[in-house]
Amino acid sequence: MKHVLLAAAMCVFSVFAAQALAAEQFLVKDGRAQAEIIIAENPPRTVRLAAHELQNYVEKISGARLPIATQPSDGVPVRVYVGRSPHTD
Repeated sequence: MKHVLLAAAMCVFSVFAAQALAAEQFLVKDGRAQAEIIIAENPPRTVRLAAHELQNYVEKISGARLPIATQPSDGVPVRVYVGRSPHTD
């Protein structure tokens, strides 16, 4: 369980670090999701758990629920990649 939480924290940290270098973007703005969580089509159980943990904690903090998808959507300004997938290779 510690490894899953560490992996989720590292993903979140890397997103925030990358976003700090880019234009001002938010995971949630004015109570509305501005991001989506991207995972592989058949992720390992730990990746699925980490994505759901991230989704739950962002919702607890902000009230907005980030969708979890296997393909990035057009029109979503921020993407959070959890685990390895064709999009991260």
